[in-house]
Amino acid sequence: MEKRRIFQSVGLAFLALVLVNAPAAPAEEGKPSTTATYLTLTQTLIRFGSLDIYDDDILDDYALMAECKLFVRFYKDEFTWRKIREGIRETIRRHVVTYPTTLTYDTELQLGRYDFENHLFRFTSKTELRNVNAFSFDSTDTASCNNKRPSILPKSYRMLLDQPIYLAGIPMDASQGKSLLDTLITRKNQDRIVSARFTLRATYVSPFKHVKKLFSDDPGYLHQDPDEGRVRINTRLESLNIYLDPEHQQLLYSYQPW
Repeated sequence: MEKRRIFQSVGLAFLALVLVNAPAAPAEEGKPSTTATYLTLTQTLIRFGSLDIYDDDILDDYALMAECKLFVRFYKDEFTWRKIREGIRETIRRHVVTYPTTLTYDTELQLGRYDFENHLFRFTSKTELRNVNAFSFDSTDTASCNNKRPSILPKSYRMLLDQPIYLAGIPMDASQGKSLLDTLITRKNQDRIVSARFTLRATYVSPFKHVKKLFSDDPGYLHQDPDEGRVRINTRLESLNIYLDPEHQQLLYSYQPW
């Protein structure tokens, strides 16, 4: 029995060492942007100091996403999990400066017909960027661990732009438009689908208050002012690139808002 206790102690010490020395998220200097997901947006909130990592309920939800295997294996043992929490907190403290503030959002746009008068390959009315000022992210598909989802973190995030985007289509002359259409036909892209990548820089996130219910096991909820039902992350558009291919290798047009 004594040998078993010693082994468990050594094992936990090793686990804490692994967490403390875990590789950081890529620094923005080496990788200027990170794909926006529920997890990376949560890390953005942590970097802005909007989430209190010393709140056990918040940290447990974060661990569920970021350290799923550890969560599944150790969470049911509260004594072991208490030590693992500290390892995760130390990892966050070490690497929080590398958590992303610039994120990318990928989507598809559909080209309509070429506008000869305005020298523009227009988007269809359904995908035209007319006064777009927000991007929403839901936790439904991306934030789960062994069929368990975060209990206190917000169910969705909204990145709100400081300036709305208006882009009716891709500027090009008629010869370029004809060449693009021929390429789409050759690739059997009859629906004229192109890929868009928005690069957004977070500028501010207001802090959260953990509202708990008295005399209850319910973890409560997080409140952010102003309360709009979804988390608000203030951002500005750094760039919008439109590509011919979904792999984002063949650039068609780059829109710079400044």
